Amino acid sequence: SGEDNIVVDGNLNLDIYEVRSFYYLGERQISSDNFNIIFMRNNKLTDESENSILSDYEINFTKGILSFRLREPFRSLVTANTAEKIYSETAYSDAYRYSEYNFKFDYYRKSGSYQLKHFNIVPGSVVVKINRRGISSSLYTVDTTSGFLVFNNPDNPLIGPNTDIEIRYEYFPFNETGNKLTGGLRFDYNINRSIDIGGSVVFDQDSSPETVPDPSLFTSTGMDRV
Repeated sequence: SGEDNIVVDGNLNLDIYEVRSFYYLGERQISSDNFNIIFMRNNKLTDESENSILSDYEINFTKGILSFRLREPFRSLVTANTAEKIYSETAYSDAYRYSEYNFKFDYYRKSGSYQLKHFNIVPGSVVVKINRRGISSSLYTVDTTSGFLVFNNPDNPLIGPNTDIEIRYEYFPFNETGNKLTGGLRFDYNINRSIDIGGSVVFDQDSSPETVPDPSLFTSTGMDRV
């Protein structure tokens, strides 16, 4: 409503449009069978009154996302100072120190998704082999930024407990895309046999190429075996 979109001073409250009720479980392609979730406050189970305040929630098992119906589900359960730190437009680096609540999940992850050991995957460099035989790139999708690989069809290829999965790829290592020079100078001046004056200067210089570099010069090769 219009009243919800403004604050007391009459300025537009853009804060209300931030998404603050979604939590990533840390895994995707989660099996809904035998899934269990409990809420805890200071390492103790929450009671029924606290759970009712949190409101209804949904689990997206494919994306691994927990979403509450309320936009700020924990605001009414914590102090004003804590809420100001957690639900703020400013990302405070110490916000985790104010958090009193946490979740505990028990679940099984479907074997059709894998987190590679490296990030920043070079597009088009991924090669997947199942039992030492290469498969078509149309059978899987790779998030090149996060290094997350998922097979598009859980039944193709068929993957069992003894299936050998080999994933080869190239990636961009961090802090290896430029040239860096470190140097130093030392000055000494002898006034007499008892007095010596000296000083040191150390300098760093980073240089960026004026032309677009060849990505192949800065990539590394990775291989994950599952």
